[in-house]
Amino acid sequence: NASPMVALIVGALVAAITQSFIAIAIMAVSLVGTGALGAPQAMMVIYGANFGVGFFRRLMTASMTGEAKQLFIYQNFFRYLGTGGSVLLFYAVPVHGKPVMLYLAELVTADVGTQLALIFLACNLPAVLIGSLFDERLLKLLVKLSPPTIEDELSRLKYLATASADDPAVAIGQLEAELAARVGKLPDYIESLRDEKPTQATPEILQESGQRIGTEMSSFAHELMSQRLTVEERGHLSLVVNELTLVRMLEDSLYDAACLVRDGLGESREAFGGRAWVILEALHSQLVTLGEAIDSGDVECLERITTDKGRVLDEFRRTCLESATTTPPAAQETFSKLISHFEYVVWTIHRLANLLRRVRAYHSGRTGA
Repeated sequence: NASPMVALIVGALVAAITQSFIAIAIMAVSLVGTGALGAPQAMMVIYGANFGVGFFRRLMTASMTGEAKQLFIYQNFFRYLGTGGSVLLFYAVPVHGKPVMLYLAELVTADVGTQLALIFLACNLPAVLIGSLFDERLLKLLVKLSPPTIEDELSRLKYLATASADDPAVAIGQLEAELAARVGKLPDYIESLRDEKPTQATPEILQESGQRIGTEMSSFAHELMSQRLTVEERGHLSLVVNELTLVRMLEDSLYDAACLVRDGLGESREAFGGRAWVILEALHSQLVTLGEAIDSGDVECLERITTDKGRVLDEFRRTCLESATTTPPAAQETFSKLISHFEYVVWTIHRLANLLRRVRAYHSGRTGA
């Protein structure tokens, strides 16, 4: 039989390679059953495996940041605390020539597999219980060790984080509030292109965070749909789900437009960028008005500014044609695509305005309008 410390190291190395604690536990029980490994050595293999899994994951997540890294640090804290305490007990508190945890496990059962399972629980459970006493301080420490990234901040739900589908009327209201908060971030796609950016958000970050929130909102809406809703509540929820779809379409188009301007103008940015910004500022104005209309309920204003943009689009296209002799074809194509995105965004906002009018009817106690 190898020394306990060698067994600890072997368990850690094998766990780091296999990333399977269960496989190592089964192996340890089998080796004890054949007499190739003593129970104390099997204990140390399990302790080593517990440490090895955590250590290897720490290496794998070295490049991670924000809340995702916080989770791994949190998990590994308990692994290391439990393993360290168990190894200390192994050497410091023998009972009748046996490690104290093995002695106690043998009092409970004669089955080796069950003994090792109890030892594993004893390795982790006390650490979790002790850590829970300092949970608030630990969470503050995690924030210092791995501060939330801008993706984490933008992906955080404001109204649905504690929402429950048990009260459909309240839940639908929370879903609408979350939708309004999401719409309020749409102008950030334009802001991300400015030379002096108010935030560090890139179009990619904005799209990813929007997709995360959108997925959670859709899941919550589908959960609501499975509840026992009244006819009015189901109709109201259906309209909100349609709004979610349109907002997702807006996000996709704005992401494409932002990337188009950022990457597509090339050497013509200085000469052609000003004209592109005329369209971007028009888009920004439309998006700000959309957010204000959702907050205030002024659907008429939103319908007014999106009803007829024919003259504006004609002016944009005329500008594009007039610059055909002075700008490269690639920049011309970029500008033309940007005009198409503007037209699509305006059309989508107009559809949203129609939905908002119908949603307002539910809030005012009517089922039509």
